[in-house]
Amino acid sequence: MSAPNQFTTDFLDRLRDRINIVELISTDISLKRAGHSYVACCPFHKEKTPSFSVSDSRGRYRCFGCHANGDVISWMMAFHHFSFRDAVEHLARKAGIEVPRQDKPTDEDGRRGRHHALHQALDKALYLYRKGLAKNERASLYARVNRQLNEQTIALFEIGAVSSGVAPFLQKSISDEDLISAGVAARRENGSLYDRLRYRLIFPIRNERGSLIGFAGRELTDSAGKYPKYMNSPETEIFRKGNELFGLFLAKTALRTHRIAIVVEGYFDVVVLRQQGEARAVAPMGTAITARQLEKLYRTVDTVAFVFDGDRAGRKAALSAAAQVLEVMTDDHSATFALLPAGHDPDTYVREYGIESWRALVDGAEPLSVFLVNCLTRRYDLTVAESQVQAARKGAAMLARIKRAPMFRKALQLSLEKAIGLTLEGVSDGVES
Repeated sequence: MSAPNQFTTDFLDRLRDRINIVELISTDISLKRAGHSYVACCPFHKEKTPSFSVSDSRGRYRCFGCHANGDVISWMMAFHHFSFRDAVEHLARKAGIEVPRQDKPTDEDGRRGRHHALHQALDKALYLYRKGLAKNERASLYARVNRQLNEQTIALFEIGAVSSGVAPFLQKSISDEDLISAGVAARRENGSLYDRLRYRLIFPIRNERGSLIGFAGRELTDSAGKYPKYMNSPETEIFRKGNELFGLFLAKTALRTHRIAIVVEGYFDVVVLRQQGEARAVAPMGTAITARQLEKLYRTVDTVAFVFDGDRAGRKAALSAAAQVLEVMTDDHSATFALLPAGHDPDTYVREYGIESWRALVDGAEPLSVFLVNCLTRRYDLTVAESQVQAARKGAAMLARIKRAPMFRKALQLSLEKAIGLTLEGVSDGVES
């Protein structure tokens, strides 16, 4: 059964009547009165002149530029990326309307039931982790002294700690199966449970809607490299690290306002930058940025700015990120790249030089096209014919990645040809990974 058919027409009509579309949309974007309607710049595409209109009397919105349109349910699905059922249930709670129960459970109901159990396990674990920070002297000193986090930042990011484990306490109210499925615990050979993230400082991971979906842990023991410094929850039904970005939920308001997201490498980078006044920063889950993560960002922003460490690993991460941007960007999107001075990451940089210097660094980052051309000119001696050919093949591989931005592809091709001194038309060496 499809999602829309799970609710009667009468119920959906009653729900639409109870929710004021102007009030709903104005909580997400700024609307201005214009005659009998309200207008704004469309949140679904880039524009300078408002073409997005909301009609209170009709209960509908419409963009005359990109033709996005719909009602209150459509808005929750398009702007907040809710499923149909989630949108209906969210609005029903807001309106104080009871959602009708189905006589027979569906596959979707079963999935939602499993996910609810996993969220419960995570929520209860977080409660104990947060209480555990005050009881764990090593973790408390590391957060407050070594990293200089204040109480407001600790509370905002819900940072916690776990010593030997909370599994025995959680087993009193959560089944072993749910604790394992949620990624909170694992089973020893003797059958007992242990915390996956024991002896670590804990960062909760929330999705873009704010639901708790997993954790990241920073090791606190003196293990001399025996254990990984950072560890995420394992992937579960509700947590796919390649889909999520740390800090995105907290950054959403700033991203919509400024239309630029700043991608950094680490959890503490995001946390410390936020404490210093930079609310636009997000980070992948300890891995290279993925196309899925970029697509999620580009639904909200026009520009993604990457700021990486200036070491070899940082340069490699920047090139990897550039390759992913080429895959997903459109002509309405852009990306910039900045590498930090040697010995610095965003955390240490903003502490030493201050937030204004950080903002100047971000504002002065190299545009994607300049970054790519510079990468080639630094790598190859373009006064040598053989190196020109190698650079041309590398440039052609870059161009082959671009599928959704034809104008940018042509502009980049011209820039590459000018720098290399060869035409790239017809040059092919496959698409590089």
